[in-house]
Amino acid sequence: MTHPTTLHPLQKELYSLLNRSVFEFLDNGSLDGILYWDLTQKQNLWISPRFWQCLGYREEEMEHLHKEWKHVMFEEDFNTAMEKLNQNIQHPQYPFNRVIRYRHKGGKSIWLRMRAMVIRNKQNRPIRVIMVHNNVSADSQKENTIQKYKDEITTLRQELAQQSIHDYLTKIYNRKGLEQKYKYLIEISKRDGSYLSVAMFDIDNFSQINEEHGRPRGDKILKEIATTLIDSTRRVDVIGRFDDEEFVLLMPNTAKEDATMVCDRIRKHIDIYPIGGINDVTVSCGIATVNASLEDDTQRIYDTVNLCIDEALYYAKKRGRNQVLHYDDIQNSLYTQTDIEITKHDPTLPRDFDL
Repeated sequence: MTHPTTLHPLQKELYSLLNRSVFEFLDNGSLDGILYWDLTQKQNLWISPRFWQCLGYREEEMEHLHKEWKHVMFEEDFNTAMEKLNQNIQHPQYPFNRVIRYRHKGGKSIWLRMRAMVIRNKQNRPIRVIMVHNNVSADSQKENTIQKYKDEITTLRQELAQQSIHDYLTKIYNRKGLEQKYKYLIEISKRDGSYLSVAMFDIDNFSQINEEHGRPRGDKILKEIATTLIDSTRRVDVIGRFDDEEFVLLMPNTAKEDATMVCDRIRKHIDIYPIGGINDVTVSCGIATVNASLEDDTQRIYDTVNLCIDEALYYAKKRGRNQVLHYDDIQNSLYTQTDIEITKHDPTLPRDFDL
C-alpha cells in the first residue's frame, strides 16, 4: 500500500505529540486502528489506514470525517460510545474502554475494542481525543455463541417448567399447576378477606361419547371446552384440567351469586352450541365459595373446598346432569336431610367457610 506524500494536519500534530506517556498508551493498545479527534471542530478527524483495513476499505475510499466514522458504526453502539466518552471527558477517573460493533464493507460485523485518552490544553480544557482499537471479533463471536447456547438452555428450562404445569392437550394448567395457583389464591383470599369461588365442570357421559365418536373427537371436545372456559372468564381467573374430563375454574374475589351466574353461562353455551362437531355435549358443574381468615390452614381449606365442589358436582349429576349447583344449595327443598352427609354446620369446615 502506498502512503500519501503529504500528511494530514492532525496526523502531523499527533506525531509531534508522541511523548513517552502517549507512546506507552499506543504500545499497550496493540493497535488495529487509531482515531485522532479534534474536539474544537468535531467534524475534523484523522483516521489511520489500519482502521479502514480492518473494515475492508482502502484509505482513499474514505474521508477523514466524523460522519464517515459514524456511518460504519452501529447506531446503538455509537450513541452509547458518545455518552461514555463524554463521561470520560468530564470525569477522567472513569476510563473509556468498550467493545464497539462496526460494519465491514462486506456486510459482516466487526468487534473492535476502543480505548480513549483525552488530551487537554494548559487550561485543562479537553481539546483532542485519541482512540485506539483492537480487533476482538473472534473473542466476541465466541462469547456470543456461548451466550446464545446459554439463552437456548434458559429458554428450554423455562419451556420444560411450563410444560410440567400445563396440560399437554388443552395447554391450560394441569393438576400440578392448578394446585399451585389454587393454594396461592387461597393465601390471597386469607390476606384480603375476599371471596374465592371454585367450580368443577364435568363433561356428561364423556366415556359414552368416546365410545360412539372415538378418542380423537373426544380430544377435540376437551380442547374446545378449554377454549370456551378461557373465552368466558376474566384474565385473573385460573383454569385447569383436573382429570380426564373434569375442569376446574378458580374465581378470585367472586362471591356465590356471581360465580353461579358465570358457570351457568358457560354451561348454557356448551349446551346450545356444537362442541367438537357434536350437538348434544353438556356439562355439570359444582361450585363452592370460601371466605377464610389468616388463622385458617391453607391445606385444610384446599382439601375441604375440593370435597365441597365434588359433593355439589355429585348432586348436580344426580339431579339429571347439565346443570350448575352451588354447595350452599344442596340442602334446599329438593333434598331431605338424609340425602346429605356434610351439613351446613359441619365443624370440620373452616370457620368462615361460606356454605
